[in-house]
Amino acid sequence: GSSGRISYLCCAMASSSFGNATIDGDGEQSTSTMMEAAIQRQLEPLIERINTLEQALKAKDDQIVVLTAAVANLSRNASTSAAPAKANKTLPATASAERERGTMKAKKDPAPSTTVSSAVPPAPVSPAAAKSRPSTAKPAPAKKPVVAEDKPKTVRPKTAEPVPVARESSRGSVADDGIRASFGRQQTLVFSPTNFQPASDAAAAPQESLQLDYVHGYNGKNGRHNLHFPDDAHMVYSIAGLGVVHDVVNNTQKFFSEHNEDVLCLTVNKVKRVAATGQLDPKGSQTPYVCIWDLEETKQRARLYYHDKGVIGVSFSPDGSKLVTIGDDAQHSLAVWGWEEAVGKEASADPKKRPSPIAPLATGQADKERVLGVEWDHHSADTLRFTTYGVRHIKLWTLRESSLTSERVIFHSSEPPKAVACAVYHPNGSLLAGADNGSVYVVTGKEVTHSFKAHEGTVSEIVVNDDGTFWTFGFDGHMTLWSATNEMVRTVSVNNQAEIKIRSADICNGKAVVGSTNDTVYLVDLLTSTSSVLNSGHFGEVWGLAVHPSLPVIATAAEDKVLRCFDSNSRQPLEGKYISFEQKARTVDFHPNGSHIAVGFADGSVRVVNFETFQVEKEMHDAKETVDAIKYSADGSLLAAGSWDQKIYLYTVADGYSKSHVLTGNTSSVTHLVFSADSKYILSNSKDTSILFWEVSNGKRVNRPSTLRDTAWDRWTAVMGWPVMGIWNGEYDLTDVNGCSQNNSGTLLAIGDDFGLVKLFKYPSCVPKSAFKAYPGHSAHVTNIRFSHDDSYVFSTGGNDSAVFQWKVVRS
Repeated sequence: GSSGRISYLCCAMASSSFGNATIDGDGEQSTSTMMEAAIQRQLEPLIERINTLEQALKAKDDQIVVLTAAVANLSRNASTSAAPAKANKTLPATASAERERGTMKAKKDPAPSTTVSSAVPPAPVSPAAAKSRPSTAKPAPAKKPVVAEDKPKTVRPKTAEPVPVARESSRGSVADDGIRASFGRQQTLVFSPTNFQPASDAAAAPQESLQLDYVHGYNGKNGRHNLHFPDDAHMVYSIAGLGVVHDVVNNTQKFFSEHNEDVLCLTVNKVKRVAATGQLDPKGSQTPYVCIWDLEETKQRARLYYHDKGVIGVSFSPDGSKLVTIGDDAQHSLAVWGWEEAVGKEASADPKKRPSPIAPLATGQADKERVLGVEWDHHSADTLRFTTYGVRHIKLWTLRESSLTSERVIFHSSEPPKAVACAVYHPNGSLLAGADNGSVYVVTGKEVTHSFKAHEGTVSEIVVNDDGTFWTFGFDGHMTLWSATNEMVRTVSVNNQAEIKIRSADICNGKAVVGSTNDTVYLVDLLTSTSSVLNSGHFGEVWGLAVHPSLPVIATAAEDKVLRCFDSNSRQPLEGKYISFEQKARTVDFHPNGSHIAVGFADGSVRVVNFETFQVEKEMHDAKETVDAIKYSADGSLLAAGSWDQKIYLYTVADGYSKSHVLTGNTSSVTHLVFSADSKYILSNSKDTSILFWEVSNGKRVNRPSTLRDTAWDRWTAVMGWPVMGIWNGEYDLTDVNGCSQNNSGTLLAIGDDFGLVKLFKYPSCVPKSAFKAYPGHSAHVTNIRFSHDDSYVFSTGGNDSAVFQWKVVRS
């Protein structure tokens, strides 16, 4: 009745508008026709909106029918099991209607359950484990749009080791017509397979676990002096919430993972073979801290607390016995530690006191201006002096017992730079400071005696050799060797194929490791002036992730406008599998036979890339907003693109990716897509918790989702639906789960969340609040996750850290 009235109203408005156009016109046929066409164009958006409302009303009517059936079913059950007096007691018609409309609070079900919803259309799905899946069908990426209101700043749970969480033993409130399930505090009706009963241990954590194997990427965006070369076989650097010890000979990695936020600074002492890392403030009741850890076993030796907001600078004394740290508070607090006294001591349990196990030897305030680094004097016999530097200042510090004294460097006639980006002591006792204007300033005593131009752009790093010669590194992508008397000797271009900005560098035994702002680390041979890539990733948020159907290859697409592939066996980028676009990439998927890669972009376009040639073969420009989910059907005949414009675009692959249907019905941005195993149906998730279904042959909505309860689905990658009810704990809101992936064997489920955690569940996870194993490492939201084609690895991608993690699946 409602939809009929809306259609009648639309027709009446159109008729009235056309009539007015004829009367008010000058009587000529051409004028009338033009006016009618103009009015028709104005009415088109209204008509489209009315059609959407009609579909929503139909879905609401369907839900009322389903809930009515559920109430009737419960009444029948009660009549057969309750006392006679209660058996004849039925809900008044008015109360029943109120409950169905959501205006009356529903009664509690006998078993614990999630909350009923009448505001969202029903959402049935069934487990992929119940199907026989074609061997060519592979997963597709699924992403969440980056919207400010979607990302509340929530404190990350403490999860240093994989831990199970509390769980409910009930599968929820169940009726023949559906299960009431909560997804991020929103409620949706889902449908289990016919006669499905969960196993007794369905809510338990899986026996399998994950072990971090490799990380693609380096923190070159906001890290400084965070790349070190303690010996010619290993480099040490930071990425996300990790310290990484990278074997440059065998291309393997070890990780220090005791931080719970971004690692902001890192230093290494070659004498004691230890590293120190400082982190960002984790917010909440916790405070930032500094970890001192062993380079061989990557085990923590001491943890120090003192600073607020974050730790932005760390430096060891030459013998490694002392450590200076700088805070990111307004005064840039400074502390000097005899850190070895803290080894083996526990932090204070009193929340009113700073939890550090020892007190600093001395404290001070570095400067009110922004501090960019700290460096100890490694050449003077006096090992108790260091320098701090940053915006419009350089300070020289001396430690005497428990007191600190400082002097500010005087520039005199020299024009002070806006910022000093690096500083290092020379064997002759002077200080060399690199600035944002490309100059190096020579400080003798407490005065700048002279300066010279070294680079076009910021001088980001200076490394001094024992003989007094030194290398400077700049944002112009060059490294330059200088004599002990500041004369240029030679210049090396780190990357001849592309312009890069050097963020950090170090030298050992005739070789240099160089980290760039595009999150790539290079190895440079100083004798031959040749370079090679040691580690490479993305330098924008990585939302697109897909695995090749039969090869150990993954494809990633990011907001740095790059699509690239990695080999999971060699842990290297695949040569020739790199392409740059003009738009930010948001989602990616492999064709089931591996021949094509489809990519969705922020401007609403879709491009199909030939995997062999890595050239674009087809472009589609149908969506009006970001394409955030893209998926090939299991048989490879169709490609679906879900957009923030609330539509799904279907393309026929055999016809050159011609558009076959536009699927409508969503009232919010489409975020995830899954095809059925027989490629006849497709389901979508959207930002408002809707789970909708369509027939792909004709593009029609399936208005009775319960009819698909026994449908087998291609490998599950949606974050909402019956197989993933158990991943939603009470602390999650709707935007906190970004990516989800079922493994090929249908036994495991991996998810990535906004707390920087990768979680491993049993599949299907159909018991509310199921137990899991959790793994930290990403410093911010985990954007996407996928199992490898042979289930031996899990891959996860990061937002702010722009990293690609490779986890090994360890089977018990």
